[in-house]
Amino acid sequence: GNAGAFYAWATVLASIPIGENQYFAAVKLRDIYRANEVPEEDRETVRLMAINGFQAILDCFPDSLLFDVAGEFSFRLATLAYVEIIELGGVPQGDWVLTTNSRGEPEAVRSTGFDTLAREIVCF
Repeated sequence: GNAGAFYAWATVLASIPIGENQYFAAVKLRDIYRANEVPEEDRETVRLMAINGFQAILDCFPDSLLFDVAGEFSFRLATLAYVEIIELGGVPQGDWVLTTNSRGEPEAVRSTGFDTLAREIVCF
């Protein structure tokens, strides 16, 4: 189930702190929230945990890529995380904006190259 998968991804993330492991841990939190797999009083906490998990991609793993099984096509995890935050009703923090790349696809990029909110970011 989603809870077991979350704990598996979180365990792997603790041992191997890379963007892919962070992303899939956050995805499982999102799935727990969307599937309503926690008591009602805990749903908002799980939603916020998922948002924070996706934000960690932007803060700690902004250049990470996710490849298809053939290794031929990649997705920027920052873009996927940015969109997930929005879809969960959150607001991406920092200087991130969603723009369109040269292929006409959405792409999350830093608008200024530095964090305009001067937040303290703690990464592994």
